Amino acid sequence: TALRLRNRFDSVANAAYSAASEMSNDAGLSTPPSSDNGRSSSIKSRAAERVVVSALSFVNALVEAHTNAEDRLRIRKEILDTPLYQTMKLLEEAEFDSSRAFTETRRFRRAYTDDIKACDPQI
Repeated sequence: TALRLRNRFDSVANAAYSAASEMSNDAGLSTPPSSDNGRSSSIKSRAAERVVVSALSFVNALVEAHTNAEDRLRIRKEILDTPLYQTMKLLEEAEFDSSRAFTETRRFRRAYTDDIKACDPQI
C-alpha cells in the first residue's frame, strides 16, 4: 500500500544518497588508477553510480507515470524532503557533469520546472 511504497522509496533514496556520497568521496581521491586501491575505488565508484542512476531512473519513471501535472508536481515536492534530493544536490558538482546520474538529475529538474509551468502558466 501507500505506506509500504513510501518506505521502499525512502530506502531507495537513502541508498542513493549513500552511494552518491561514496562517488563524491572517490572523485576526490588522488590514488593512481594502476594501484590496487585505485582499482578497488574505481569498482566501488562504478557500483555506486549504478545505484544512484537506478534510484533516479526509478523515481523519474514513478513520477512520470502520473498523467496529471498537479499530481506529478505534488510528488516532486514530496521528494524535496528526502535524501534523494540531497543526492541530486550532491550531483551538481562539476565532476559529475558527464555521468548518467547527472543526466537523470537534470531530467528530474527539467520535468519539475515543466510541471510548475503547467500548473501555473503565469510563471
